[in-house]
Amino acid sequence: MDPQVAHIGTLLKREEEGFVDYPTSARLSEELGFPTSVRTLRFYVNEGILPQPQKLGKTPVFVERKILNLLLAI
Repeated sequence: MDPQVAHIGTLLKREEEGFVDYPTSARLSEELGFPTSVRTLRFYVNEGILPQPQKLGKTPVFVERKILNLLLAI
């Protein structure tokens, strides 16, 4: 495999690892001591309290560090 292609693949994989979907966000918030359900997350997004998630394929995702910081602030 071409080393440049392998390097690009590695960078893309690393970037994708920083994203979390709704269920993972809810699980992580619970582990950190401020449980938030998927339904609550969707409500916050619909009301504009949280930003619209990005799309990874068809899956809505958040940047993990950002979403957890926002939930902690709420």
